[in-house]
Amino acid sequence: MLPKMYDVQPALSPSDIDGLEKRMKIRLPKEYRAWLLKYNGGQPVPGNFSLGLGGNSEGVAWFFAIHEGEFNNFELEYKFWKIMTKRVPGDLVPVATDGSGNLICLSFGSADEGKVYFWDHERETDPPSYANCQVVAESFNDFVNMLGDGSRSS
Repeated sequence: MLPKMYDVQPALSPSDIDGLEKRMKIRLPKEYRAWLLKYNGGQPVPGNFSLGLGGNSEGVAWFFAIHEGEFNNFELEYKFWKIMTKRVPGDLVPVATDGSGNLICLSFGSADEGKVYFWDHERETDPPSYANCQVVAESFNDFVNMLGDGSRSS
């Protein structure tokens, strides 16, 4: 079930995303680019998903957007988590938050590119590792499709 999206930012063009990728020196997965072109961030309702640990579930509070503002800005969140604090491990890039300090991340790694991870700040390690990360979906589309019903795609 696809969620309804609220509080999305203004629509993007492919050249807007190309500019972000050039500035950040990253290449966004195709599924995520398509999502940004359709919604550009926002709040999904419903936004629940299962962690698969005895029925534990989480929820997406906000997807990050490409825009000029400070709140839920994809580029600012990336810089904070990956460059300034260096708290998110490896090839993971934050794309959303649960509103409680945890992140939903996409992998940019060659072995698991496109997989969606839940990054749990309460189990964080120093230096960062994947010990506090859990795969929740095999792809971004799988993740979006499971929002609301809490079903697990992986």
